[in-house]
Order: sequence, then C-alpha cells, then structure tokens
Amino acid sequence: MPAVGFAEVAPLFERELALVEEDDQDEWEAVVGEITGKLQLVAPQGRSPSSCCT
Repeated sequence: MPAVGFAEVAPLFERELALVEEDDQDEWEAVVGEITGKLQLVAPQGRSPSSCCT
C-alpha cells in the first residue's frame, strides 16, 4: 500500500520506468535527479538504511 503523499510523486516513478524501457539514459538521469531531490529513503522502525540489511 503506498504511503501518504505517494500520489504526488507517482508520475515521476511511472516516467522513470518508461524511460528505462525506452533506454533514454539522459532523460532517465534527469527524472532520477528529480526523484532524489524530492524524496528521502527512510527505513522502517527508524533503522538507518545502512544497518537495515546487514
């Protein structure tokens, strides 16, 4: 189930996937830059991303 607020950025992920399938590296990098500029990865239960999977 998507988190609250995901609907706002869902089109970016849809575009990112389309660009991967189109093999458009330059546009893909631009969209990924927009995604990473707007979002932050947060692990569940407050664990840091580096310690969650080790």
